[in-house]
Amino acid sequence: MAIIRFIPQNVEIEVCSETSVLAAAQKAGLSIATICNGKASCSECRIKIHDGEDNMSPIVFKEKEHLGNLYFITKERLACQTFAVDGVLSVEILRAEIESKRERSRRKALARSKENAKRLAERHAEKKARELPPEPKRVEEPEVVAAASAGAGSGRRRRRRSRQS
Repeated sequence: MAIIRFIPQNVEIEVCSETSVLAAAQKAGLSIATICNGKASCSECRIKIHDGEDNMSPIVFKEKEHLGNLYFITKERLACQTFAVDGVLSVEILRAEIESKRERSRRKALARSKENAKRLAERHAEKKARELPPEPKRVEEPEVVAAASAGAGSGRRRRRRSRQS
């Protein structure tokens, strides 16, 4: 007999070696996402192995076909193809429910519309920045101090115009 421990739910269930993790979860009242009902054709029932790697069945061809080398990288396996052989096996359920096509489409459409709104706002801001003429720069001229001379009563500078004949 083996024990399968579902970590986040803190549920343990004792099973025989012919019971898959998917069947054990269903027996314990936990849900694992699956479309194929344990026939290893959908790869929706992924679980993450936390402890007890020596206490589970080896990877079979069907599982390797769906996951490739993913197990060796992230310790993920298919619940329908993983069996606890002996001892304690600790697993985490990665997906409890399957999103319907309508929900997935709505979620993706919402994400696209948010992204498009952000781009539109950026373009609008750029366009506004291009349309506005640049503000004239005010350069302060140094004050002209008039020399104290006999004819400069008001202190203003006068320009002389040259007359052409």
